[in-house]
Amino acid sequence: MVTRAHTFTMSRDTLNRFPELKSADVDIEWLTGPDEWYAENNSGKEFSMFANGTTLNGTLILRPASLDGKGEVNITDARITSETFSFGTNTIDADTSDYYLKALRGNGYGFVATNANSHVNFPEQRATFSLNTDSSMVIFPEIEYISKMTNFEYDMGTKVLDMSQKGRESAALMAADQLLKVPRGMVEKPTFISTNNMKDTIKFQSGSASYFLQDEYVKAKGVNYIPVADALIQPGEGILYIGKGAKIRETDSAVVAINNKHLIHNAKLNIESSANYYGSGKYDYIDEDGRSQVIEFSEIKVDTLVTKAQGFIPVTQNFTLSPAFSYTGDVSLRANDDHLTFTGAAGIITNCKKINNSPVKFSAVIDPKNILIPISDKPRDLNDNLLFSGTYISLDSAGVYGTFLSERKTWSDNPILNAQGFLFHDKGAGRYRIASMEKLADLSMHGNMITFDRNYCNLVSEGKLSFGVNYDLVTLSSSGRVVHNTDSSLVDVQSILGFSFYFSPEALKMMADDIRMVPTLKAVNLSSEFNKKAMDDLIGVEAAKVLSEELQLFGMTSSLPKEYSYQILLNDVKLEWNPYSQSFISQGKIGIGFIGNMPLNTYVDGWIELQRKRSGDLLDIYLKANDNVWYWFSYFRGVMMSYSSNNTYNTLLGEIKDKQRKDPKSSALTGEYEYMVGLPERLSRFLRRMESGGKGYDDGNYDQ
Repeated sequence: MVTRAHTFTMSRDTLNRFPELKSADVDIEWLTGPDEWYAENNSGKEFSMFANGTTLNGTLILRPASLDGKGEVNITDARITSETFSFGTNTIDADTSDYYLKALRGNGYGFVATNANSHVNFPEQRATFSLNTDSSMVIFPEIEYISKMTNFEYDMGTKVLDMSQKGRESAALMAADQLLKVPRGMVEKPTFISTNNMKDTIKFQSGSASYFLQDEYVKAKGVNYIPVADALIQPGEGILYIGKGAKIRETDSAVVAINNKHLIHNAKLNIESSANYYGSGKYDYIDEDGRSQVIEFSEIKVDTLVTKAQGFIPVTQNFTLSPAFSYTGDVSLRANDDHLTFTGAAGIITNCKKINNSPVKFSAVIDPKNILIPISDKPRDLNDNLLFSGTYISLDSAGVYGTFLSERKTWSDNPILNAQGFLFHDKGAGRYRIASMEKLADLSMHGNMITFDRNYCNLVSEGKLSFGVNYDLVTLSSSGRVVHNTDSSLVDVQSILGFSFYFSPEALKMMADDIRMVPTLKAVNLSSEFNKKAMDDLIGVEAAKVLSEELQLFGMTSSLPKEYSYQILLNDVKLEWNPYSQSFISQGKIGIGFIGNMPLNTYVDGWIELQRKRSGDLLDIYLKANDNVWYWFSYFRGVMMSYSSNNTYNTLLGEIKDKQRKDPKSSALTGEYEYMVGLPERLSRFLRRMESGGKGYDDGNYDQ
């Protein structure tokens, strides 16, 4: 039977099989055999169902026990299309349907689900549905996201759509250390994908989420991380808020794992795209002892897909790079670097009262387990004042004093040794060291190094030495080791001293032959660690290597390389600072390496004095092989005197013409120089003063 009904009405039956329904101008076809009633509405004459404003534009199929249909169902909040509707007294079901959740503002849709199994329960004010296939998806047109969540439930009363991912509804969040281990490029299968900017699409997986239609935002939960640039961002408690236009709300207490290297926590971040984010956060700096300190990064940003962060550590934070180094200043993070870059000032930590140290400015990447502070040839403090390290010689009553990243007392004070390279703390020894990287790696190598013992207040300098003296055309080259107790001002030096000056070669040969003839002299140990290292410093590794090879092959050395011209080379001299004479005075035996180009390598008695004076610097060298063989050299203000127990030597010097005793290089610019026979009275005064510990009579008259 086929007919058109002017009105079509169904009442709710007592068995709760059919919904309440009303319509007009309905085309009806009744198939009597299967007892099926097909009813189709005409245009503009939708079926009114459930007495709650729900309509159907389509076809109803009435059977004795059920009411099915197909077409488009419109309820207060949604539009559902399906070919498989099943209507109950207060429910709607569809095995395969498209569900359109209406936006509360405007005429658009806030949510669209395709190929979903849907169920609507009007008494409970609930609509639930699930996606039928893995390729199915839902769309948030206003939020500008698509989602592959599997299960959905809409509360018609609160206007909230809850979503969940099957199997991940209650999964625990990744721990921070796990985030750091996620391989680059390995991304979780996303359940949310932004459509706002397809070039820089944000993708992430979420265990569950809620869409709040009233306020137009999605609250995603269980978010392990969002890949952005070179970082994985886990929002606080795994919760992310997304508003209209794919705008992600600033995250609070987020964790950021950067390039599998760095971890920032308690971060406030704005995520703009999969290539860009910015904000602020905290970083845990872990020192060598495992102690954690927080660094505040006030600025975190992305530069060409590389995360950078910048912060500042104030003095009041009492921050330490390690238990041995304080720090204040800027700190920056660059994702590609394994460690942070510090640009500020680091200070040593000591209770030594006479070392008035200041933090030194620097900029470097710092490995907390191997801290190396770069030290230039002119290190400065935060106020740009120059800092100095080592033992300094002064012309005033201070005499000598110790510095270690300290200001010197006056500009005219001279260091015995300068060192640059890196500042390192030897934890096992409790000592700070300044030296080159190579020297720090192998302390047996040659090269300048200054060591400060923070517990015993000792300064040790080794390498090329300078005693602050100016002997004009007499050149002093030295290397060795200086030990300075800064509390007691005791300074001990073990050195090699090389003196270059204009002198008679015949006289030097006579001197060498004279000393060599003394049979009882003890030999200098040229293979000792001190001698090897000091010779490397004095004449260079290659030249020292040649001498060492000669020693191993022949048991002695021949002559110094011609580029190293020393009239006297003393290869083992122990000096002490004498506070009475304000000079360095030798103690014990003196090793003679070369006289002219003639090797001796023997120990003799004697005295060496190096003295700085405002009236002119003084040099005295007294070498005594035995009571009958001794030689003395004394220099002051352009005159080198020499005197010996060997009268032939004295006569030779006395017979040299005045013109030949003058250095050809002498001039008003370079200084005057000549040599002559010494005065015995002056030698006697020198020896008395040495024997009395520097306290003997000295009238200060060094003129001839």
